[in-house]
Amino acid sequence: MIPREVQEHLKALVRIEEVVGEFVQLKRRGKDYVALCPFHDERTPSFSVSPRLGIYKCFGCGRAGDAIGFLKEHERLSYEDALRWLARKYNVDLKETEKDPGLQAEESRRESLYVLNEFALKFFRERLHMEPPVGYAYLKERGLSDTVIEKFQLGYAPAGRYDLRDALKQAGYSEELALQLGLLKRWEDTSEVYDAFRDRVIFPIHSLTGRVIGFGGRLLRKSDSAPKYLNSPESEIYVKSRTLYGLHLARRAIIQADNCYLAEGYMDVIALHEAGIENVVASSGTSLTEEQIKLLRRFTNKVTLLYDGDRAGILAALRGADLMLEKGLQVRVVLLPEGEDPDSFSRKVGAAAFAAFLEAEARDIVGFKASLLLEQAGRDPLRRAEALRSVLQSIARIPDSFARNELAIHLARMAEMEERTVLYELHKARRAFLEQYPADAPSEIPETISKSQANISSAGPSESDFPEERALLRWLILYGREPMQYYAAHNALGVDVCHRTTVWKFVRQNLSSDNYTFLCPEGEVTIGLLESYYEQNLTEESAFEYLKNRLPEEAKETIIRLCADAYDTVSEGWNKRFGVEVTHEKDFISSNTLHLLNALREERVRHYLKQCRDELRTVTHDEQLTEILNRIRAWEETKKELAQELGRVVLE
Repeated sequence: MIPREVQEHLKALVRIEEVVGEFVQLKRRGKDYVALCPFHDERTPSFSVSPRLGIYKCFGCGRAGDAIGFLKEHERLSYEDALRWLARKYNVDLKETEKDPGLQAEESRRESLYVLNEFALKFFRERLHMEPPVGYAYLKERGLSDTVIEKFQLGYAPAGRYDLRDALKQAGYSEELALQLGLLKRWEDTSEVYDAFRDRVIFPIHSLTGRVIGFGGRLLRKSDSAPKYLNSPESEIYVKSRTLYGLHLARRAIIQADNCYLAEGYMDVIALHEAGIENVVASSGTSLTEEQIKLLRRFTNKVTLLYDGDRAGILAALRGADLMLEKGLQVRVVLLPEGEDPDSFSRKVGAAAFAAFLEAEARDIVGFKASLLLEQAGRDPLRRAEALRSVLQSIARIPDSFARNELAIHLARMAEMEERTVLYELHKARRAFLEQYPADAPSEIPETISKSQANISSAGPSESDFPEERALLRWLILYGREPMQYYAAHNALGVDVCHRTTVWKFVRQNLSSDNYTFLCPEGEVTIGLLESYYEQNLTEESAFEYLKNRLPEEAKETIIRLCADAYDTVSEGWNKRFGVEVTHEKDFISSNTLHLLNALREERVRHYLKQCRDELRTVTHDEQLTEILNRIRAWEETKKELAQELGRVVLE
């Protein structure tokens, strides 16, 4: 267990923009930050981070929370694991008591898989330097420094069949889980268990947070029966289509450079790091997937493909390009000299020359594809037409209409054709693309349509129930301590008396006199905590922070979503720059408080009227009918009075 005081100390240190910034590219907008939401697919940022409130909120899918909530949602961590992640980041000693080894069996299944991989990683790393240092010698021959070897936590799996199996057994780990993770295998004929990785250099595969989720192994001896590379199978913690090798080390460099090099394999990534280039990841030999593209778009919308210069490398570059263009990425490509890969070429020319080569040789993927196909077509008109059609099909996938048109015009000049002809053919290709892939086609919703409408099918909780109650709760959280004034009944001289109080006291008094009970799930517990906060006049933390640290998880998430809606949308600098008067809801404390209370009462009146009308359907006696009709008339009168105070007109 983590002591309560240590938890509070850690929470006080956390800056949400630093935590979320580890996973998405944040851009400053006024007092807050915005980004593309990591929880759903979008092309315009609707994800907002407020350092002032210490929360995030997506106005598209509705997800919201604090730093711990983000780690739990994004990385699927438990509460304590999220605290441990934060402790590592902020160098805080959690002072946890040592766990009894017997408690290991009580760990969750998912956590057990991580623990097992961590044990295997330690085993492989220790064997790298054992005599004879076969794996270490291979890595040094490839020109890797000790620094990079440690950075990527490279290891070696011994050639014996049972080394890891016996180590796992001695440490008390589950053989069944090791089989599921692919660390062990079973002979089909004898059912005997043996090591899956043998005589291989080991490349650990990490999650975005740096936890080991799988392994890749490169065979050191020549074999006709064994594959050169062996990878962990997919598991609960490792899904290949959602993983990019090296991203946990590259994300900061990608954000800083606003570009990501995408290579093919483990050694390509490591070689670039050795050359001082860290904004690089690999798809590990698989075709790029939509999930991997979404992962990249959190950090940049610019990708440079880095492939071998042979035919296979060219085809690989073109295969992944269309999907990236479709998802709004700006794609360039660098082809290395034939027969070279990033590892061999960087060692041949040196780090500085290699970096200069990458920058000089990067070409726009559409222009590259056009040059390649037109060159292959020569002067054959039919082949040139087919080449142009293929390039236009790639351009047609791009969601940005301006980018599509500019590239089409550039293509027309390359092919020495009339621009209007190429633009017309592009229009046809775009229409065909949208018809062929209606479900996957990029959204063309105008910016004027609200994000909530554009993402109507996105996952996320709704705040549509009890809107008046929740609006009042939000008001009490944000402005409960603010002073306000109101006019009450006449005094002895027949004059309205102005009373001064606070928002909290005024609302609490009115709720008590109405004998009001909240219907929304978080209502009563929130009011109870607010009463404790305001009546004790606590000032060490805001009401929002007070609630955030004490509410049940579901209620806390709702309160965070409500308060996130209070983001300022207009900068106060507009007054100085443009002479535009900027107002804030806080400028109308008294009138807004009265309005919210009356709206709450009006909603409750509607609720009572509905109850009365429902009762009418089951009336059996005249006296009962008269009593219900009288109640309806009384509630209707109250409804009219409230409507007048709210500035509305009630139609008869």
